[in-house]
Amino acid sequence: LAGEPHTSRARAAIRTRYRLLPYLYTLFRAANTTGAPIMRPLFYEWPAAGAVADVDDQFMLGPHLMVAPALVPEANATARPAILPATDRWYDATTGVEILAAKGGVHTVPTPIDRGAPAWWRGGGVVALAERARRSTAAASNDPLTLVIAPDGDGNACGDLYLDDGASFAFARGAYSSRRICWAGASHTLTNAAAPREVGAPAPRAAYDPRVEVGRVVILGQPASSLKTPWTATAGEASPGPLTLAPGAPVAGVVVKKPGLAAAGDWSIKVAPA
Repeated sequence: LAGEPHTSRARAAIRTRYRLLPYLYTLFRAANTTGAPIMRPLFYEWPAAGAVADVDDQFMLGPHLMVAPALVPEANATARPAILPATDRWYDATTGVEILAAKGGVHTVPTPIDRGAPAWWRGGGVVALAERARRSTAAASNDPLTLVIAPDGDGNACGDLYLDDGASFAFARGAYSSRRICWAGASHTLTNAAAPREVGAPAPRAAYDPRVEVGRVVILGQPASSLKTPWTATAGEASPGPLTLAPGAPVAGVVVKKPGLAAAGDWSIKVAPA
């Protein structure tokens, strides 16, 4: 009803939220069982870094995503400074391209209104995304997920994925899946195993199957030379490719297509240069 360009901007913002829902749902589960906040001030993640103590215009969404919204109301404000602590590796959340460390960890980032809020994946995390455009979460409940691997300085990454029916209290009787997904850079191996059970949580039912598969895996942060050579995977097909399927997206990592792996299953695959 608003008309262009506002409709397209609103649609893009809503699509970003839907894309992040598997990650958000996992964060809400952690908040429910441990009390860990979903939206976090920077000092929560870097308590010893004095430079972030007074930062109140950017935040972490869970442990893996930094967000620096454009808050200055000036008409000509097309960029803003953002702190990306140099102790970590960072990857542009839109393109997957690694951001090189800046002096003091302060980067100047463009904030065009059509791009959305600047955001970065923090090195060391594995997150699940929903990339199929749907009209509701119910319609997307059995859609395949994309796993985004953002390695840390040692080339490793881990993350959690929580799944249940999204509608009932059956999770309180064990009808849920809680997984720990890890990438070992030295061995080029991705594993999916049961996550440690939270104190007081019921044991997950062995028979619970959310019927959700991993449809795509994107491994960021690989050496530029390796992105010009063939890759192999023990499940699916691997090759250098983009983080997203958007037209013109740059090659940002190694993409494994259609590995056919159950999101709630125990498995291990190797993805390495041929």
